[in-house]
Amino acid sequence: FLVCTSAGEVGVNISADHLVCDLSTFDSMAQRFGRVNRFGTCEGTQIHVVHPKGSDFDEKNPVDPRRKLTLELLRKLGG
Repeated sequence: FLVCTSAGEVGVNISADHLVCDLSTFDSMAQRFGRVNRFGTCEGTQIHVVHPKGSDFDEKNPVDPRRKLTLELLRKLGG
């Protein structure tokens, strides 16, 4: 198990079998997803994204509208 902030993984060439993370903006999510099964050696890889319900996003928070758009995109990808 590895628990870290994004600053903890900068420059580290790691690959995880599975990922559980909170919802962030698209660029951060793409970086996180890139750390999962990086070398294609794991079967059955899973990614779980923890996120608020649609009505629980804080529209006054400048990041939340971007997070909401990221969630909509992830749902369109069918994951």
